[in-house]
Amino acid sequence: MAAKPEFPLLGQLAQDAENARGPARVPEGKGGHVFVDGTLHRILDLNTSVQGQGAFCFSVNEKELTHLCELVDVIYLGFKGLRTTTLAPVQKMPHLRRLNLWWVQKLSDLSPLATLPLEVLSLDDIRHANDLSPVGRMGCLKALLISGGMNSTQKIDTLAPLAAMPDLCELQIMATAVTSDGLRPLANCMGLQDLLLPSTFETAEYAYLRAKRPDIRCAELAAYQKLSYPLGGKDILVTGKRKPFLSSKKDGKRLKTYQQRFDEMVTEYSRKDG
Repeated sequence: MAAKPEFPLLGQLAQDAENARGPARVPEGKGGHVFVDGTLHRILDLNTSVQGQGAFCFSVNEKELTHLCELVDVIYLGFKGLRTTTLAPVQKMPHLRRLNLWWVQKLSDLSPLATLPLEVLSLDDIRHANDLSPVGRMGCLKALLISGGMNSTQKIDTLAPLAAMPDLCELQIMATAVTSDGLRPLANCMGLQDLLLPSTFETAEYAYLRAKRPDIRCAELAAYQKLSYPLGGKDILVTGKRKPFLSSKKDGKRLKTYQQRFDEMVTEYSRKDG
């Protein structure tokens, strides 16, 4: 089995959001609010600068985003329901290092991120943001999450821009489809150490990445994975698009065959250049 990855930087985002929200609650049905270190504010009511460790915002429009970024200065910033077509106002936040974008349905242009000194970035259900070229220019980024929503798949043109990021060491990709090049560009992410992938690419993609980068910790870079919780008596997921769930007790012969085929692909790719 492949080595188990660790994601301390991406894992910190959940704690960041919890610390920012604190015990306060947004009035039901009301948007345009921000928590800063546990204190709730209506964004347009802010009239003096607010500094803190973290802020978490709910249902923010473009006017509110502009006002927020002029007055709030934090290290962590999270959004749920950002209703804007631009992220440009975020460039005004000098100390921002961790950004969590969740359910941003109008945004397609990530270029304002390219100049930010972010270390951690989460792009969760950013439906129309398909071009990662601006993300590839974020030279300080160490950890990145790309995910579709609960009932949607995030479409990405190519993962190739990520290969230009020297410090990227944590990467999680979930509910995502890639138009060109598949997973192979990730072999050129030289700083990458910990990786999580969906099991929706062709099996050869995982075998290629295992052959080229045996140093990456990734449970999906294997012939199959053991599930934490069995589904209908089946506790094994065979890696790759359209591959089945199997039982470790009943399907030993089939698992041996899948393992053999995977190992053969890894050996073949290991012998090839490029």
